[in-house]
Amino acid sequence: MNFSDIENFIAKSAPLLASAVGGPIAGVAVNLISNLFGSDPKNPDDILKKMQADPDAAMKLKQLEMQHEESLLQIQMQSYAKEIEDRSNARNFVLNFNQPSMMWFLTIMVFLVGASCLIGMTYFPEIKSELAMILTACIYEFKNIYKLFTGDSPQDNKEKS
Repeated sequence: MNFSDIENFIAKSAPLLASAVGGPIAGVAVNLISNLFGSDPKNPDDILKKMQADPDAAMKLKQLEMQHEESLLQIQMQSYAKEIEDRSNARNFVLNFNQPSMMWFLTIMVFLVGASCLIGMTYFPEIKSELAMILTACIYEFKNIYKLFTGDSPQDNKEKS
């Protein structure tokens, strides 16, 4: 188990607290929760087992969320504001980029290297795993370049799913 299992369990009764477990203050949120249930904050299995064993877990989590609601909302708003600022900065960078042709050239080069790896896998099966790693890196970088141009963000991805 991992901390996302804890987040899923908490989300049923205290969604704001669950977002803190999966956000920038995860350590603080996990410490609060582990103290509430008397578990080891570094052991997600222990935290989850103690929460599941407690019949009043939902009520305790909701009370904890209500006690810290104002600060959790403030942190959530600050995090979202930073994300919006980051997206805006990325878009401004692209709009003010003096050499957009260089960026497109790099994008095309990454694509061509990836395509070459696909072709190379057919003719050089002995280095297929190395070519697959390069292809994976190319796909990842192509995705990052696309995100830079479009201003995509993790928040957008959460809303889409």
